[in-house]
Amino acid sequence: MVQVTFFSTSKPVIDQKTDAYPEIISNSIESKMKKLDPKADISCTTHIKDGLAIIAGEVKTESSIDASKVVRKTVNQLFKKGSLYPESWKNIK
Repeated sequence: MVQVTFFSTSKPVIDQKTDAYPEIISNSIESKMKKLDPKADISCTTHIKDGLAIIAGEVKTESSIDASKVVRKTVNQLFKKGSLYPESWKNIK
């Protein structure tokens, strides 16, 4: 049996109330890529500001994802939980 260990990190640079959101978005992208390619090597960070998410990093994989769809889905899930402020993220780009 092969044991796989994943380590991911992000360094949010925003106000204290929402410091977990970039990490949640980064983890969503990394998880989606790992599902498609378990051997993928991913280093991803997310920076957010009202209505804008910037995803940066390095990816070594045989597959691809639509990162904007993953970000939108994650943000919408956070809205449903009441975690995000809809007025600032209503028109995410």
